[in-house]
Amino acid sequence: MKLFNRESRAEKLAKKGSFFFKRAEPQDDAPVDEETVVDIEAVEEVEVVPEEIIIPPRTVTELAETVLQLSMKKGAYPPASDGEKEFARNLRDQAAEIKDVKVRLEPYYIRPLLGRRSLILLAGVLLLSLIFYFGYTPVALAILLLAAPLSLLLSLGRKEAAFLLPKRIAYNLVAVSEAEQTDKTVIITSSYDNAYGSPYRSARLAKLEKPFLVAAVASLPALILFSIVKIAVGFETVPELVTLSLLPLLIMLPSIFYLATYTSWDKRHIVENNQKATGAALAAFEYFAARPEERPENTRIIFAAFSGRQNGNSGAFAFLKQHWGRDDLLVNPAVIDIETIEGGKFVLPGYDNSGFQPSGTDATAKLKAALEEEKIEYTALGKELAAGAEHAFAAFSKNRIEAATLILKGDTDAPSNEIETVEIETVEAAINTLIAAVKQYK
Repeated sequence: MKLFNRESRAEKLAKKGSFFFKRAEPQDDAPVDEETVVDIEAVEEVEVVPEEIIIPPRTVTELAETVLQLSMKKGAYPPASDGEKEFARNLRDQAAEIKDVKVRLEPYYIRPLLGRRSLILLAGVLLLSLIFYFGYTPVALAILLLAAPLSLLLSLGRKEAAFLLPKRIAYNLVAVSEAEQTDKTVIITSSYDNAYGSPYRSARLAKLEKPFLVAAVASLPALILFSIVKIAVGFETVPELVTLSLLPLLIMLPSIFYLATYTSWDKRHIVENNQKATGAALAAFEYFAARPEERPENTRIIFAAFSGRQNGNSGAFAFLKQHWGRDDLLVNPAVIDIETIEGGKFVLPGYDNSGFQPSGTDATAKLKAALEEEKIEYTALGKELAAGAEHAFAAFSKNRIEAATLILKGDTDAPSNEIETVEIETVEAAINTLIAAVKQYK
């Protein structure tokens, strides 16, 4: 893999040397005698080495301040958008300023509709099925049994039917800090792109968003049941007519509307909180790049910023497809992922409900040890629904690579489409946790 690097200003200055000869020059108004004449052969050659400019490594507090400054820039960075590409290039330039680091952008193909944005496809399938339900019910049942599951899998970020969706180019950022010898690799990861938001994510509806979504998806098996009963019984009596006509309408129409409008295409609703997590991951990477003596022995440190987390972890899978088993970049790898920084509630999800993958046992244990070392309270989740979905560790777990994810959640009653105010102490705690987790691999 060819990576490129930029020399820091200090390195360029250090390479510039200068030489001069000590020579006594006669003055115009002074007499020339033997005492003022210098033998050229006896001139002493002196090498003048410029004073080395030593730039001290930035402290964690300074790194945290930079993270907050960068996260103040608002913008829309959904996968494969122009904003995402601009942000990726800016992130590359920032990483390239770190001394002795190799950086590159890695393009890959992404399906922008994969993930929650496919809920609109599920809504279309349900609407078509409802129309045929009142026309020719067997066709409605066939659509529900064939097309609806595919749409549901797409909305969960599964790639079994992803070939049906259009693809575009997105980017991963990879920065590498090499060791003199490499026996293992620790990858600090995050996702830098924004997720499309929802008009239902407001202070009043935040607690009802997920129950409504589950109820809307549950209308799929409900319509299958109604179709089977209608085929078997028909509309022979008034009670049957009421039950098999009005009830499906009352259930399906609100569900279809909710699913069709759940993902907002309006940039005003785009979630803008991943910059802090990406900045914290880059800060932890810079910490070890500037302090090689503190990294685990013979350990290569990698910073990887992915795009497409909510598109079936497309960026993480593309990273693995390019490097895992194809080159020597990932030597005995382990992954520490930080997903979002929305507040001060530290959470360790133990399961990905869309990829159906657990987090790595050893990686999770090291993150827990790091949190306990920093004396930070945290919540560890198992397979419950609250564990969430579309975590980056799922891509690595699927490839049998130890990986775990750290999430900093905020106030659940706050609007989740908006940037929340995060104190610098919270960002410092996140960076220190990542640093302590890397050191667990000594």
